[in-house]
Amino acid sequence: MREPELGEGRTRPELDQSSPDGTFMQVVTAAVAGLAILIAAAAAVVTVVIGPTAAYRWLASPSRPAAPVAGAVVAKLQPPPPRPSPVPRQPADIPRMTPRVVGGGTGFVVSHEGHVVTAWHVVSRCDVVTVDSERASVLFRATHADLAVLKLIDRRQVEDVARLSAEGAALGEPVMAVGYPLPSQLGGGLNVTMGNVSSLAGFKGEQTDLQFSARVLPGNSGGPILDERGHLIGVVHSVLSVSANAGFGLKGKVLERYLRSAGVPFETAASSEAAPGPVRVSERAARFTKRIACWATR
Repeated sequence: MREPELGEGRTRPELDQSSPDGTFMQVVTAAVAGLAILIAAAAAVVTVVIGPTAAYRWLASPSRPAAPVAGAVVAKLQPPPPRPSPVPRQPADIPRMTPRVVGGGTGFVVSHEGHVVTAWHVVSRCDVVTVDSERASVLFRATHADLAVLKLIDRRQVEDVARLSAEGAALGEPVMAVGYPLPSQLGGGLNVTMGNVSSLAGFKGEQTDLQFSARVLPGNSGGPILDERGHLIGVVHSVLSVSANAGFGLKGKVLERYLRSAGVPFETAASSEAAPGPVRVSERAARFTKRIACWATR
């Protein structure tokens, strides 16, 4: 007679738990149960840290990264936005610095063609120079003498000019210093001070300079030193101290030599002319004495 097959009323005999086969199956069952517990615990930790939706995506991903460490802060990293292609900047797009005044002083006109004398240190660091708001260029400079000659760019004719004294300075004679010192403190108007020629030599005996007692302040540099007839005998360039009333200037006769060498036209006047008085001299000086502004554009 044929033995019945499995499912035909015959059941598989149970394994003896005390047999070797029974012990092996018990170990395997315990290992599988422990692994399931570990997986469930890991899933619970991930759900707590990154949220249920992200945990589902992480667990379902076939190439998921290592699970985050419990208790760590998980930053939400967003992909960086696409960087636009750089566009070459056009000259009009380049920012330009607003011009600003960084210094200044005084000057005076010596020719009807628009040549203006000043001190070199007044304009040495300028990007742009203006003479009473008119653009000017540096035509000539003598740095060792602190002298510069400017040329008005757009002016074709100037009516009033300073005239150089034919005789030059004399020791003890009355002088007038004219200029635009400390415009922000003194109002910006023309300033006139009186004094005398104190010495026919400058600082430490410099023979190209003279010393005078008319008080000068910052901003007087480059201004004219006039005798009592209003003729030019020097160019202000420095002072021993603001309170000492000891100013120094380039002699008018030395200026005359520089102007000749640079081909700059000028006029001279003889001392035989009568002195018109300080008021008239001041009025005339106001017409040829100019405010120099030094501008920075970068």
